Amino acid sequence: MLNFKYNMTNIIPLFSVVFILLAISSPFYFLALSQIINRLKNNYPQKYEELGKPSLFLNNSMQNGVNLIRFLFVADGLNDPELSRQKNIAKSLLIINLLIFIPFFIYINLRILLQF
Repeated sequence: MLNFKYNMTNIIPLFSVVFILLAISSPFYFLALSQIINRLKNNYPQKYEELGKPSLFLNNSMQNGVNLIRFLFVADGLNDPELSRQKNIAKSLLIINLLIFIPFFIYINLRILLQF
């Protein structure tokens, strides 16, 4: 049997900060994605179809998610300044969320691994 002596008390404040930051920024990211999806659906139905008819929750497959993220980071050739602005906002929020989450995830896992 594994003897697990990990003390979580010193991580709780850090977890609270990370949770609050992600709880604040994630809804803005989902709002930006929603605006992009609606703009594609209404103004560029062919591109919307090419992306697999993405949505935030319904009809959401792994491939649709990958296609949508790729769409954020690749030039689309649609020459729509508003869509480009929305893509930049979503891209920035995604990067911010990842920069908050990934170091925290690595830190927690290293702390756990170094306890053994």
